[in-house]
Amino acid sequence: MKKYVVSILVASVLLMGASFVVPKAMASDMSMRDFINLLIVIGVIPTDKIPAVNAYLASLDNNSRVSPSITTPVIQTNTSIQNNQNYNSSPTSISSPRVTTAPIILYPNGGEILSWGQLAFISWTPDSYIGSYDISIKGVNSGNVYSIKQNVLSSATDKLWVSWTPIYGNYEKDTRFVAQVCKSGTQICDESNSSFSIPISYPVILYPNGSEVLNWGQQTEISWTPDSDTGYYDVSVRGVGSGNIYNVSQNVSSKATDKLSVTWTPVQGNYEKDTQFVAKVCKSGTQICDESDSSFLIPNSYSKPIILYPNNGEILQGGVTQYISWTPQSNSGTFDVSIIGVYSGNSYSIAQNVSNISSDKISTQWIPTSGSYEKDTLFKAQVCITGTSICGEGQNNFSIKF
Repeated sequence: MKKYVVSILVASVLLMGASFVVPKAMASDMSMRDFINLLIVIGVIPTDKIPAVNAYLASLDNNSRVSPSITTPVIQTNTSIQNNQNYNSSPTSISSPRVTTAPIILYPNGGEILSWGQLAFISWTPDSYIGSYDISIKGVNSGNVYSIKQNVLSSATDKLWVSWTPIYGNYEKDTRFVAQVCKSGTQICDESNSSFSIPISYPVILYPNGSEVLNWGQQTEISWTPDSDTGYYDVSVRGVGSGNIYNVSQNVSSKATDKLSVTWTPVQGNYEKDTQFVAKVCKSGTQICDESDSSFLIPNSYSKPIILYPNNGEILQGGVTQYISWTPQSNSGTFDVSIIGVYSGNSYSIAQNVSNISSDKISTQWIPTSGSYEKDTLFKAQVCITGTSICGEGQNNFSIKF
């Protein structure tokens, strides 16, 4: 048995000499038992020979400090040990793998809905109190990465954040994104668990929104519901026949309101031959627009105001309150009232900007004053839509007696 065991040990040492170098410190202090244990651990002595080795060790020292029974140890191989390396720790120890941590996205982390033009935030938990981070968003559809901010310094905090304002048009056609935070200059990153969205929202035309009949020279409004309480809008009308865009107002500031409007007086001759239009409201500098659902009309055959009185040869008394009345033919706008000298052709103003009260009859009062009309004694009443040449005149003359 001794010869057999010795032969095993000799063979083992020979084998070890080819594949393993025992550290010097270990060689000076190591007992035979420890040395044999080492041979078993590294696999030089096969496990089926362990009983024979136990018997041999027991015969050497019945009073051994260590139990004579040796069992097969359970080990993990240290893959970092290389041949002929000066290894200064136990050959059976395991080096813990180096763990590299990454930042953790907090917001937006999936499912959030943000708004174009409104301040937003990207926040994360830093992996260290030192270093810096690069922040970006990635378009889900395009795969493009859009930088938000770079080299954001870490600090002694559980949360870092940056603010940003998503501007429509800066991200191609992407509307779904994931936030991305990376340790600066590395690929150590975190992304949102799922995508967040920035949907495209539009202003909504309220008036005119289709089938309205407007009048040349009459003030009206174009109104809409804003898609945001910030930002600006450009307002125009588009000629259905020509396709021309006619500017009405630009950079109209939004407000915290459900309705915005601008006033507009269409002047005949400024729109070529167009009579059918759609209103158009766009977010300033973008193609995010809304148009009237259908066209509205400004007919050329506009019905003029119809003079009711005086219109039939009446003789009015000077110095006494008199009236001029007419049918407006429209339920909006204001009117300018005058009398025209039949002989001189002079126009004498009676009243201006008379409000339309949505009635079949409007009237204004006046007192004819001697000396105010030169030598004219015969007149015609005239009512015009304010600011236009759309006027109605009496069919017959009247006179004033002083």
